[in-house]
Amino acid sequence: MHFLLSSSEKLFIEKLSFLIKHVNNFVIKIYLASNMWQEYTQAFKDILAYFKKHVKEEYHPGYYASFVVIVIATIAANYLLFPKHTVETWITNNYYGRELCILIYLVFYGIPYYLVLGLYAWFHKENQVFKSREFWVKSLLGLLLLSVDASFYYYRYAGNLASYSGEAYVFRKIAGTFISFIVIWIPLLIFKKWRDKKQPSLYGLSWKGFNYRPYLLMLLIMVPVVLAASFTQDFIDYYPTLKPRNAGLLKTIPIWLTMTIYEFFYLVDFLWTELIFRGFLVIGMAAVLGRGAVLPMVIIYAFRHFAKPLGETIGSVFGGYILGVIALRSKNIMGGVMIHMGIAFLMEIFAIFHYIFR
Repeated sequence: MHFLLSSSEKLFIEKLSFLIKHVNNFVIKIYLASNMWQEYTQAFKDILAYFKKHVKEEYHPGYYASFVVIVIATIAANYLLFPKHTVETWITNNYYGRELCILIYLVFYGIPYYLVLGLYAWFHKENQVFKSREFWVKSLLGLLLLSVDASFYYYRYAGNLASYSGEAYVFRKIAGTFISFIVIWIPLLIFKKWRDKKQPSLYGLSWKGFNYRPYLLMLLIMVPVVLAASFTQDFIDYYPTLKPRNAGLLKTIPIWLTMTIYEFFYLVDFLWTELIFRGFLVIGMAAVLGRGAVLPMVIIYAFRHFAKPLGETIGSVFGGYILGVIALRSKNIMGGVMIHMGIAFLMEIFAIFHYIFR
């Protein structure tokens, strides 16, 4: 049996079908968004669970109080006693380019690292860690690599490839971003293959099991914080790390291309930063220190920022602790890489906008 529909009825059915289709699509989008939000919130809850477990297992009032005192005292001494030239700037001005600089940095990083670790062993009654040969090999290797990285000056010879002084400056700035690849990634890769074969990945440098969602939320939270910080004078003086006027010294290519090349390698450099701090000094050292690997890493991570603006150094303490706990519990550093690169990118972008529109 066939039904004959009038033109108005056909039009009504078409409109109804159109409405049903769009309502259906809307419901599907809401459902997907709801599921996505649940995934994000669950991932964030997992991160919070890391901290609850870590604090429950590692927290000791005396240990944490001592750590806070050390952090406040050393940061205050760095910025109050050396208001124009920080401790690290003093080291650079007096010893950079000399082999002795490596030894000075080894002492500079080693004293706070072993001091905090000694406090951990004292308060948690775990002094046996100092009897471990693996502990001394790994800790000294990590500190040595950081010291070589901080004092490595051979990249300056890249300036010899230039035909004029402005070009030499830009060449040295770009070459400087390759230092950590040479003195951190390569040695750690060799060490893992030779002595630390039980590590399933290169100290957490793996995409396996990585969930980007909670770190994306963290980055979004940090956007207004970084934006507010970008208006401070210290920030404006320090960033961007390659000023557009200096990028213009390279006359063979446009400024925007020079800046793009530099920023790319500058951001990639944070991969190696995460590898040594959250990777080797937390995941790698956890084999002998367990939960005690975090705060000793945090103190030298703060020292690593002593030549930077005060706010960034203070932020490095909190950021280092957060990323350290996550790395320890997840056995993965890709979240730290994502956060570190993302914040560095925001800082550079905001600084460039300030530079252009001021």
